[in-house]
Amino acid sequence: MNLFIGLAFAFQNPFVAYVLGGTLATLQITVITTHYCVGSLLYELALKLLGRAEKLVPIDQAREMVNSGAHLVDVREPDEFASGHLDGAVNIPVDQVAQHLEKFRAQPSILYCRSGMRCQNAIQILRRLGIENAHNLGPMSRW
Repeated sequence: MNLFIGLAFAFQNPFVAYVLGGTLATLQITVITTHYCVGSLLYELALKLLGRAEKLVPIDQAREMVNSGAHLVDVREPDEFASGHLDGAVNIPVDQVAQHLEKFRAQPSILYCRSGMRCQNAIQILRRLGIENAHNLGPMSRW
């Protein structure tokens, strides 16, 4: 978006540049204050439209799996995890999922995050690395 703002100024179209700049600032403030990314929402919608979104595990099944020994994994950042998480959850941020393959191979896992997008990404990473026993809870509010 910064490139388009710069091009708008370069081609003497400040109105477009200011509109794009205002949009960018609004999106950044939204992410900073709520940890909710509009870009992630659009990505998630695109995945669903393309049929590539990982299905959410039903809540009853997820609770039963956790009661039977499945890991409950929070893939948010450590500061988000520290500010509140589901009881019994371990924190493995999405960018560190590939470094913990042995934990995921050992037993089934139920992954969650704030909005459902990061756990969607974590599940896709695990699938590419051959882990099939990870399940997508989606947003932690579903629990």
